[in-house]
Order: sequence, then C-alpha cells, then structure tokens
Amino acid sequence: MVVLEMVATSPANEENIPKFSLSWENLTYTVKGGLFGKKGEKALVNDVSGLLTPGSTLAVMGPSGCGKTTLLNLLADRISSGNIKGNIYVNGKPRKSVSHFVHIFPKLS
Repeated sequence: MVVLEMVATSPANEENIPKFSLSWENLTYTVKGGLFGKKGEKALVNDVSGLLTPGSTLAVMGPSGCGKTTLLNLLADRISSGNIKGNIYVNGKPRKSVSHFVHIFPKLS
C-alpha cells in the first residue's frame, strides 16, 4: 500500500474550516481466517503510519485490494471486528472514538 502526498491548500473560506491534525502510527488490522477456509490471521493493514496537518491534502494510492478503503475505515472508526493495533491521534491526543471529532466538521457546501 502506498500512502502519500500531502499538499498545502488554501480554500477561499479557510477561516470557517476547523483546524486539527490527525496522525496514526504502527496501525495494523488483522482478521481471522482467510480465503477458502485458511486458518490463522490475515493482515489487511500492516504497520502503517501517517500525519495530516491543517491545510494539507492526503492521497491514498495503491492497486486494487491493497487496503486503501480499510485504512480509511480504521481512521474513521468504522471497523468494529478483527484485531486493531497501533495508535490514532487527533491534535496529538489519543482518539477515543469517531464522535470525538465528528462535530468538528460543519456542513460544508
């Protein structure tokens, strides 16, 4: 999986956008079993780290099936099964749940 490219942006209504950082370190997500009845664990995301700072954009790129959507689901706190290891921080503090920062975003249109 390739997780890359943060680019500074400057939206016209920048003062209305809340400022926060999101970072993750050594994020690993494994599930039991595998295809065709295989036993053991399969890593869907393996030891991924990253940082998003205010005013930056992140592009998550890679081939089909490499874990891009799974990584985004982990960061959005949408995964409730399997084994998740690593740390996710909002503004440098451990994220408790997605509700911790959902209210930061006003409806942007």
